[in-house]
Amino acid sequence: MSEVVIATRNAGKLNEFEAYLTPIGFKVISLPEGIVLPPEDGESLDENAFIKAQHGRRVLGKSCIGDDSGLFVDFLDGAPGVVSARFAGDSATDEDNIAKLLRLLDGVEPSLRGAEFRCTLCYCHEGENGPTVFARGIIRGQITTHERGNAGFGYDPIFVPHGANGRSFAEMTQLEKSTMSHRGKALEALVSVLSDTD
Repeated sequence: MSEVVIATRNAGKLNEFEAYLTPIGFKVISLPEGIVLPPEDGESLDENAFIKAQHGRRVLGKSCIGDDSGLFVDFLDGAPGVVSARFAGDSATDEDNIAKLLRLLDGVEPSLRGAEFRCTLCYCHEGENGPTVFARGIIRGQITTHERGNAGFGYDPIFVPHGANGRSFAEMTQLEKSTMSHRGKALEALVSVLSDTD
């Protein structure tokens, strides 16, 4: 079984990666304690995912997957986008970011509140010159006027994906969310590529 390090210590993310990668022969490993990832200062989700995956491969000598996600709101010309996690400042909490976004959309009618979550995964195969693979996923939806639900994280309480019967990501179970989320779609794409190459 091939080992692959996921450049995160988020238990929810790790479970999601395991669900997709274990069936095709990968042993998923979390980022070891003491390994500090470099700043995500890329200008795109692709760059940030690559920064994490490349660093993990170089430091640990193993295949590594980095990911980056962002919320792109139509009315705000794609903001918060690549800076979604620090939209309200470098030390912003999820609540801070949500509050800022809702404030910027205050009074905007529902038809103009379209948005999409995007995710990029970058797989860097072990070895200094090992191949690099990118996989991407997108889910369209709409921004609510207030928070709904207690599950998930980030902007989940204010994002209602299309095809979810009006429920926000935060009103779904993890399984429900993963079957339609941007990360789930990116993982499906990655599995398809890795199944053909490994």
